[in-house]
Amino acid sequence: MRQGKPDESLVSLLGDVSVGRGPAADAASAALGSGLRAVDLQACGQTLVRAGDLARAEIVFAALARSHPETPAGAVGLAEVSVALADWSRALLAWESLVTAFPDHANLPYWQSQVAHALMEMGRSAQAESLLRELIAKSPEALRYVHTLGALLFRSGRWEEALATTVAYATVNTAPAHQATLARLRLEILGRRAPEIGRAEFAGLMARPPSADMLTVLFELTPALFEKAERTAIWSELLAKAVDCDDCGVLRLRTRLALRDDEGFLRDMHQADPGAPYRRLLDRTADILAGAPSSSRPKVFVIGLSKTGTTSLAQALGTLGWQVADWRNPLTMELVTEDDFGVFDAGVDTPVSVRFEALRHRFPNAKFVYTVREKEAWVDALLRHLRRNVGATSWEEMRTAAPAYYGRELHSIHQELYFRYADPAEAWTAWDRRVRSSFQNAPKSRFLVFDVFAGHGWPELCRFLRVRAPKHPFPWTNRDPTMGAPA
Repeated sequence: MRQGKPDESLVSLLGDVSVGRGPAADAASAALGSGLRAVDLQACGQTLVRAGDLARAEIVFAALARSHPETPAGAVGLAEVSVALADWSRALLAWESLVTAFPDHANLPYWQSQVAHALMEMGRSAQAESLLRELIAKSPEALRYVHTLGALLFRSGRWEEALATTVAYATVNTAPAHQATLARLRLEILGRRAPEIGRAEFAGLMARPPSADMLTVLFELTPALFEKAERTAIWSELLAKAVDCDDCGVLRLRTRLALRDDEGFLRDMHQADPGAPYRRLLDRTADILAGAPSSSRPKVFVIGLSKTGTTSLAQALGTLGWQVADWRNPLTMELVTEDDFGVFDAGVDTPVSVRFEALRHRFPNAKFVYTVREKEAWVDALLRHLRRNVGATSWEEMRTAAPAYYGRELHSIHQELYFRYADPAEAWTAWDRRVRSSFQNAPKSRFLVFDVFAGHGWPELCRFLRVRAPKHPFPWTNRDPTMGAPA
């Protein structure tokens, strides 16, 4: 440490981590071996965050902040842990403190965008928008502000404004990472509102000289913009481009998984950077493909409808140590299916909900969490959600809309859950009857009704999962930007 005697509790923690295996153990050993230098503590904390060990990461970053107050590294780490925990009040305070304490730091634009993001997640969208427009007026070249504003406008249902924002600032900063960030936002919007235009823009981006950032965006948006039959050719072309890209090691692995090239994936894993993003998931996938058994802990499936707090449950399960597939497989970006649950411990959202009977048969020891919400409030929230994402103004228009984002896959899920019914209230009633009748004789250890809107949180969830409740607040994520409620 910088001054005084070493923090004995930190040394003990690092000692415990270092006796394990993998990147976190290596990082802890490096920090101990260097005499707890700031740079090594920072690397150790970041590695623990990537490994999902947020409790110990927080201890490391707190020690770093105490011992090296002249650098923002510890405070940044604590802020990022708060974001990972979806503790938005604490995250907001942390980012605002960094902006005040280090006003001339090179990372100031990122911190300020995180202030706006935290405000957005807390339901304070007008305040976030005002801050972002003020920052853009001062620094129009900082596309991080532009992207955050575009995302806010889109989440608020103002998609034309969001697209116009990406156009207005597209030539201000031509750095590949910034261009890829704007391209992601445009394709996300067009995929929902104008898929033919989105696919045309995608093709234009494919024809350009590749960068690692842009190739990653194109890979991740492929399932959203193209039907299953079209994806193999696109992924194959992306893989060919990634082979010649020095910074595309993780992208090559993810693309091989999407192509179901298990042999190629296992071969390339031997060359992967141990500190790479997604490393924990990639290692686990490699183990499963090599024949290792899946996790012994029971699978957890969250089977509520959209706008019932499912995103908050996904965050909570991740915090408790479950490897969660929330709506999509985060490695391939395809909608999650039954076959993904060799790697993942938990599944959340409508692609899971719609097949809960099959999941119950395939995983007889699984636990099911039924997220609920008062019917009238849910109807209002769902209609606002669909208006923002589909653009339709009536239930009948939504029912007859052509497949767009995620094509026929997601369209068929929405038809089964929602649009085969005359109105959303009927859909809610039918789903509630289907779930409750299926689980009417299930033991309490296997089925939990969970209402975050009524105040349910860690006590109910952790008692059901038989784990210790964290000390920080229960996550409240993906709030409706017009109402401040969780999704």
